[in-house]
Amino acid sequence: MSKGVHKTGNMKIFPNVFVVGAPKCGTTSLYMFFKEHPDVFVPKQKELHFFSFPEVSDTYYEVRFVKILEEYLSYFQGAERFKAAVDVSPSYMFNELAAKRIYNFNPDARIIVLLRNPIDRAISHYLMDRQIGYQLSPLRDFLTKTDENRQYFKEYIEMGFYFNQLHRYIDVFSENQVFVILSDEMQNNENASVAKLCQFLDIREMNLPIERHNAFQGLPRNQWMYRVRKNGMLRRAASFLPSFVKTGFKQVLLDRDSKKPSFEEERAQLSEIYRDDVTNLSDLLHLDLCQLWLK
Repeated sequence: MSKGVHKTGNMKIFPNVFVVGAPKCGTTSLYMFFKEHPDVFVPKQKELHFFSFPEVSDTYYEVRFVKILEEYLSYFQGAERFKAAVDVSPSYMFNELAAKRIYNFNPDARIIVLLRNPIDRAISHYLMDRQIGYQLSPLRDFLTKTDENRQYFKEYIEMGFYFNQLHRYIDVFSENQVFVILSDEMQNNENASVAKLCQFLDIREMNLPIERHNAFQGLPRNQWMYRVRKNGMLRRAASFLPSFVKTGFKQVLLDRDSKKPSFEEERAQLSEIYRDDVTNLSDLLHLDLCQLWLK
């Protein structure tokens, strides 16, 4: 990257680009795009969560966290040959300390934020948990926060309150270091979005499609996926199975003919839940996101 690379002596600091989130907004698709780009280095492990640890460990997901700086830097060995070295960790968006931690590590870093309609994001996150066995309860049980559902409420609802999350990065980094991508724009005008992204990172504009990943595949046929996920012995046994066997089990356990639920009542409630935050975000970005997302 010709601009915005922090140096100590003659050494560039990597990573120098951070895709901070939000979750379920297209971070996997962007990671795969970067993986194919000749000017960009990405580690083999997509999400390192180094700058959101230890807070990010308060989760029901089975996640591998990189805790030590030396280990973190080892993921970027060889990155010096590239213009951009990218850490894609969507937990950085929600974490209250990650922005300052990233700045202290590399004050000239570029920040990429992906934003999706928070209603769609919440439903997508919930359906992902249903698909992979983390969830059996209906979505309506998580529209209000309780002591019992606080972790699910955080994942499904709180992560969609983008205004304060984005403001933290704008407050810490300069305006030209933060690049916001709307998933609506990415889907409707991919070429223009890719061109702006490449310009922001000062990398070659490539004819590489940004393909959609982790789309809805169907709901579980029964509770077996949930039982495997909740049973430690079964979960450990399943972890040793070859990938093609795991894929086969998923194909059997998921009803791929099931239609994606409409969640009409929940959408109406979510629209009111997010209205004030979307209004504030609209003012921040100088866009009418209420019309785009809450109509």
